[in-house]
Amino acid sequence: MIYYLGLLATLTAVTADTCAQYSGGYCKNYASYPVFLPTGSSVSTIEGLLKSGGMDLLLTVNSSNIAARSCISAYLEWSCYSYYPSCSEDHVKDVPCKSVCLNASAQCQTLFAMFGKISSLPDCTENLPGLHVPYGETSTCLGYIPSSGNTTAVISSPQPTGPITCPSFLLPNPNYNPSSPHSEQILGQMCNGPCCVPCPHILQLYDRGSVQTLSIIYQVLAVISFLCSIFLVLSYIVFPQKRIFPGSIIWYYMMGVFILHLNQMSVVGSDGFRVSCVDSITEAHQQNSTGCAVQTFVQTFAAMYLIYWINVFMLNVHLSIVWKKDWFSERMVLLNLIGLVYGLVPSIGVLVSGSSTTTGFNCMVDPQHVIGWILIPLGVIAWPGVGVTIFTVIYLIRLFLSAPGALPAKPYSSGKNQSEPNGSTTQEASNTQSAATKGVPIRPTAQVGEIQRMESSIPQDQTKPKNAVVNSSSAEESVTKAAKNSKAHKERVLGVLKKTWRSIALSVAIVIVFGSFWSFNLQIALTFVNVSPTTPWLASWYACALQGNSRTVCAQQVAPNIPSFIGVALSNITCGIGLMVFLIFGTAMLEDWKKLIVDKFF
Repeated sequence: MIYYLGLLATLTAVTADTCAQYSGGYCKNYASYPVFLPTGSSVSTIEGLLKSGGMDLLLTVNSSNIAARSCISAYLEWSCYSYYPSCSEDHVKDVPCKSVCLNASAQCQTLFAMFGKISSLPDCTENLPGLHVPYGETSTCLGYIPSSGNTTAVISSPQPTGPITCPSFLLPNPNYNPSSPHSEQILGQMCNGPCCVPCPHILQLYDRGSVQTLSIIYQVLAVISFLCSIFLVLSYIVFPQKRIFPGSIIWYYMMGVFILHLNQMSVVGSDGFRVSCVDSITEAHQQNSTGCAVQTFVQTFAAMYLIYWINVFMLNVHLSIVWKKDWFSERMVLLNLIGLVYGLVPSIGVLVSGSSTTTGFNCMVDPQHVIGWILIPLGVIAWPGVGVTIFTVIYLIRLFLSAPGALPAKPYSSGKNQSEPNGSTTQEASNTQSAATKGVPIRPTAQVGEIQRMESSIPQDQTKPKNAVVNSSSAEESVTKAAKNSKAHKERVLGVLKKTWRSIALSVAIVIVFGSFWSFNLQIALTFVNVSPTTPWLASWYACALQGNSRTVCAQQVAPNIPSFIGVALSNITCGIGLMVFLIFGTAMLEDWKKLIVDKFF
């Protein structure tokens, strides 16, 4: 890495040595006198040290950034006078004025702070680097101006020829005014003089090709998921029996999914940043974009609302399969009220706090507020749902692997009419096998009788028979019966899984989606919550761009300090929820639509 803002030269003692004429280089506008060269040193050696210290980069910044020129001129003057003191009779004659050092330090505070290199500014209270003598304060010191006292004249540093251009992927700042180069930053912009970081800023930290690919995938999935959500919502409207509990839970969940994807459709087309960017260099915030504020409110509500209902669904599946309980069916009014409050409170809180901002492809909540307003409320509801789903899956696996002893004499019947989330019905649990053969899906609660039968068939503590001797035919008959019982038991478990696989599959899929979304958004928030232009790794990345390096090269340099690009992609995984639900539930609904169309038109 180039140490671009620190001159690392160390000169030897000032005793013996030589005087020489400056032969040309960085200091041609300053070193017009015989310069002092320590023993074993030369002008070319010192020029090499200046180059390795980053002088070329400073001159590159000087060419593209008018606002930085006063700093670079002052810093160049200090460097030249410090490393080329005047010489007489092979000894140091004059050293730079203290005012030269003070001027360089004052002029460069802002620029060096942006690069995180404040420590590279000269300390004017110390001795000159390498010479071990203090800065001069007499009329003979280098840089002294008689007409105005011990002050420093700003000697023009090398000026660019032709129009000013921004290096690498940086864009021109249309608001830059050369007569006021130190004007305040505009909200949503990351500019330094006439050059700015493109919007959205966070995505500029990653490889351009990867971001473009992700943008295409995101938009395609958003469109497909939106269309799938329309189909599913219409299905629940056209077929009222599908809204019978527990199908009503998925109905409310799909309303949240529909709202989410409708909101995401705003990014489709253009460059993918229609709402998240005010223009090519300005990120959208609540204060400068009404659309950003609206998108944040809607997206926050939709995310909270759909997470709430899918966790109600997962808990209902768990209660039905594991505990044989039907707790939610008579409490839907209360559940609806809680769901609305749970979705609205964070959404309103985000607007009140003014924390809506660009997060990449969409507007969401800034890193300073996203943990408190979004991630913690989501986690309180969703992580217990994740645990419940994992427990349910483990329970079914254990049930499948358990070896039964003897079958009960009579099958258990729940005696109730039950329905699955898609709204289909059956008479009794004893008829589930018949219903399955006809392709009628059964909700998990319809399997209460089946699961109780299977659990009752799991062997309990057995006592030894009175007769210790068992003939061979009886033993063979016992083994055969046990094998049949084991096969029948596994067939019953498979029957339950066939009738409830959609519920289990949706629960498991949501666990994966939520876990990815929540974990990587938390990582992103923790990474950027305290980042500022003076953060060392960000300043280093910006310096990489100022050197004219490509976005790919700069992305590789900053990669150890930011979340992986895979993490960024998975944090946007919500764009595929509608497609996921369609693949699990929607394919079964196609038969209903086919039957409706045939009955109506043929």
